Amino acid sequence: MNVSNPSLPNSLAQSHKDNNVNAVADTTAILQTKAWLEQIVIGLNFCPFAKKEFVNNTIHYVDSQQIKITSAIDELASQFEHLANNPQLETSLVIYSQGFTDFEHYLELLDYSQDLLEDMGFEGEFQLASFHPDYCFADQSVDDVTNFTNKSPWPTLHIIREQSMSKVLATYKQPEQIPLNNMSLARDKGYQFFAHCLASIKQKTANGSSDGQSRDQK
Repeated sequence: MNVSNPSLPNSLAQSHKDNNVNAVADTTAILQTKAWLEQIVIGLNFCPFAKKEFVNNTIHYVDSQQIKITSAIDELASQFEHLANNPQLETSLVIYSQGFTDFEHYLELLDYSQDLLEDMGFEGEFQLASFHPDYCFADQSVDDVTNFTNKSPWPTLHIIREQSMSKVLATYKQPEQIPLNNMSLARDKGYQFFAHCLASIKQKTANGSSDGQSRDQK
């Protein structure tokens, strides 16, 4: 498991780069996730609240090496505890760079993760958001462009502080319109726009290394 703080050069993160001189070097998966946040999530304003946390360096990134649900759940339990014990962190992104490339396998992990959150007593404190390269909403076809609102470079679980999100939503006009607005924007941009953007992001590597091969297992 690799953990680091955001430090994208020549980007939104440049404003706080100097505060991270002693940070562990980002892995390929983390760098690509940051590029996705910057170019799509923040760049297209899919999440109106993401830019603040990105620039303020309050996102905790985890490059998980887990490939089995049992070990991934054990690791996720530690990430719930880590976020609970570090109030200076606003949110966590657990990025699965080695496993869960199969969307159905990922959804199985998501179900177990939700059960874990409740079993550990974090329901009402944290909530989970899901992102995947092959994300598909239950009521959409696999090639529907609106799926790109939840497509990411790597399978990812997003741990969100529920109280913080509630406070932000209370100040946002018509927060229920955010998903609808995102879908409308996705349709305006078109399938090829997002496909090209994500493909370009996945070509980015850290320190000249190439992407590892996924090894999904049950």
